Amino acid sequence: TFLQYILPLNIKYKVNFAVSKYDANTHSFTPESVLVNPKNQATRLVGKTYRNVERTSNSNLNTSFFQTLNWTKKLADIHDINLLLGFSMEAFDNSNFNGYIEGFLGNELSELNAGTINKDVGGTSSDSRLMSYFGRSNYSFDDKYLFEFNSRYDGSSRFPGDLRWGFFPSAGVGYNIAKENFFAPLATVVNHMKIRATYGSLGNSNVGYYYVPTVAKAQTNFIGPNGTYLDYVSAPGLGNYGLTWEKPTTLNVAGATLFTFHRAQRGNYKS
Repeated sequence: TFLQYILPLNIKYKVNFAVSKYDANTHSFTPESVLVNPKNQATRLVGKTYRNVERTSNSNLNTSFFQTLNWTKKLADIHDINLLLGFSMEAFDNSNFNGYIEGFLGNELSELNAGTINKDVGGTSSDSRLMSYFGRSNYSFDDKYLFEFNSRYDGSSRFPGDLRWGFFPSAGVGYNIAKENFFAPLATVVNHMKIRATYGSLGNSNVGYYYVPTVAKAQTNFIGPNGTYLDYVSAPGLGNYGLTWEKPTTLNVAGATLFTFHRAQRGNYKS
């Protein structure tokens, strides 16, 4: 869903809001069955499965909110200016649950609370938040010389508080050769040819929650007073408090895009 308003000075204000929800639930019941050897007249037992129920539940909720301000201006028919400022917030929430149990009196009852033995219950949950401030500026002189600058200031809850934010700039220049006078003889064959160069960095926060200490629960081989195996909890692991943004930097030193006028073909070259 988005809304757009035209503000004074022909500034466009745009708001986007989106929600994505996914839920998956399963419920399976396995009845008791006996496997026998058909060649044995005594019907000797060769295998058996016990009645059991397993239930799982998975839920994912993603929400995003974007808002931008965009201003464009053309001066003296040769200066094109395009400025954009934006802010965004994204939230990701995930949870899952699973339950398993055996010991049912018959095949008629198939709910978890009807079982009596070999109980196994588990579940996990996670959430993360991403907040961004970003901007872009474009300038074109006579559609011949092109300049662009981008910047992002991103914050992710996946990192410790003092390393949560990162700044990621990028810039590009372009040269539209087709606008030069010496290119005029080729205009009937090629109507657009541009060379460009870009340099910049982007942030990657697609990592686990490695800076948060973790605790694991397990079961021993020792039987307690009530006849069940004893549980224990392991010591928390050490968190990585130096974890922060991955900052890959890319350089595109040259590029050309060609559009042929008559054959309507397109080619692209990068190095």
